Amino acid sequence: MLVLSATYMSSLRELVDTEILDRLLRRTICFLAQNENISPTLRADARILTEIYHKIFDKEPDLRNLPPGINVNYR
Repeated sequence: MLVLSATYMSSLRELVDTEILDRLLRRTICFLAQNENISPTLRADARILTEIYHKIFDKEPDLRNLPPGINVNYR
């Protein structure tokens, strides 16, 4: 996710589809947040990706509209 995000924010932006990046970031944040009680590292990773998401899309990630089977309220 970090490489995709960095690529999107660089002059190579056209190589990364905006909608796919949005969906992948939200899914990854959600997955990490679901498992944040297992490890402080997962919690930190979810926060880092949330900050990256905010920096790229200038909004908080909406984790409510994800594919079935992924259900978490993370902030």
